[in-house]
Amino acid sequence: MSTPSVPAPKKSLAQHLKFSRQELPALFGVLGTVAFLHVLGWGLFVYYNSLPQYHSLTNGKHVLVYAGAGALAYSFGLRHAFDADHISAIDDSTRVMLAKGRKPLGVGLFFSLGHSTIVLALSVGIAFAAKEAAKFQANYADTGGTIGASVSAFFLYLVGILNLVILIGVLKVWRQAKSGKFSHEHLQDLLNERGLMNRIFRGFFKKGFDHSWQLYPVGVLFGLGFDTATEVGLLALSATAAVGTVGG
Repeated sequence: MSTPSVPAPKKSLAQHLKFSRQELPALFGVLGTVAFLHVLGWGLFVYYNSLPQYHSLTNGKHVLVYAGAGALAYSFGLRHAFDADHISAIDDSTRVMLAKGRKPLGVGLFFSLGHSTIVLALSVGIAFAAKEAAKFQANYADTGGTIGASVSAFFLYLVGILNLVILIGVLKVWRQAKSGKFSHEHLQDLLNERGLMNRIFRGFFKKGFDHSWQLYPVGVLFGLGFDTATEVGLLALSATAAVGTVGG
């Protein structure tokens, strides 16, 4: 007579938050990387804003006229981190790794690094392109001003339309949830379907991860998805700053 197998007891949250001596270096490495990137990013921002040769970044008195723009870009990133499709991707991957007995210490970090790689590359590319376009239009100030205003207006309208679509979707879900048409499982499925890349890779999140670094290419793909108003707004800000049309 065979003895029925007894499932292993589930670990509590407190047990998951306990780290061995072998895991502590990885934990401090993640925290140190985040701190280093913050110091590097803000340090470079202040440094380049203070150089007189970067006339498009400072005024005649070398005042940091783009300090507000930098803070806005940073706040864009903070808000973007709470998008439902991002949270769902990281949460599903974390659950898979925990089920396999692994500590997903760097899941969020590698996902954000992958995503940031694309956003940074696009921002730099658009900034250079906008600057070259401004030089080309130097002899056509009126035309250049019209084009610049038109591009800025296009980006602003696009951001507004995307936000309106999001608002309509939220209101629709809220009304259905208020009327009792949504169960908890239904709401969870709806959140899991937020975002193009999340729909495509939803099944992969549930089975395909063994190491935290594997979230880096996933973050890159989410960045290429370009399905949020945050990225559109950040790229518009990069282009505007490059040609010196903000706070000049």
